[in-house]
Amino acid sequence: AGSLDRLERAGNILQVVQGTTTTQVNSNAISFVDSGLSVSITPTSSNSKVLILVDQSWGLISPAGAGTIGANAIFGMRVQRGSTTIINPRNDSTGPYDYGFTLGGVSSIAVYGRQNFSFLDSPNTTSATTYKTQAKVYRTEFSVRMNQSENSSGGIPPTSRIILMEVAG
Repeated sequence: AGSLDRLERAGNILQVVQGTTTTQVNSNAISFVDSGLSVSITPTSSNSKVLILVDQSWGLISPAGAGTIGANAIFGMRVQRGSTTIINPRNDSTGPYDYGFTLGGVSSIAVYGRQNFSFLDSPNTTSATTYKTQAKVYRTEFSVRMNQSENSSGGIPPTSRIILMEVAG
């Protein structure tokens, strides 16, 4: 006399989708631009949650001779569901940002890293839903390079990925 396990039981993973990119996107825009990393999911129930896992590579670049000594180089990254922002960079008097540095005594520098996000979203829909990352800088003399290899002369480009898991509600 046992009981059947139902796949829709709260907390069970119903589906997993992944999007990847190795295409570099350069931007010195002070408004958010798409990074090229996105993926869509169609939830099976409007009660489902979507667990979002993002691993995004980036470079923050100050070009030589930009006259930016003493300037703050900062950029921010966000995650959107459709046109709704669900993960935003932290915010202070200089604007939202994730990473930054101040140039002191040098006229050019490049910093590389990876941004990781995780978030449990409640899209409340059974329609196809697209999640994507975006980034922006806060001074146009700097640029952010999404999906940037640390080796600017080539090499294997890094893979940025976004994984979505539908979790039964």
